[in-house]
Amino acid sequence: MLQIMLFLIHTRYKYQKHKPDKYLINIQQSLNYSIYSSTTKRKKIITKSYK
Repeated sequence: MLQIMLFLIHTRYKYQKHKPDKYLINIQQSLNYSIYSSTTKRKKIITKSYK
């Protein structure tokens, strides 16, 4: 998770000069997606272990 954050911050500085608004929105979406996917994976694992 930390690596993803560092990568996003690093790329954000690159793209901020060109189109900051669009890229910030993309970061937010990708972060949301990564958090969502990680939580769903955890839920699946938890439900599997209980069955």
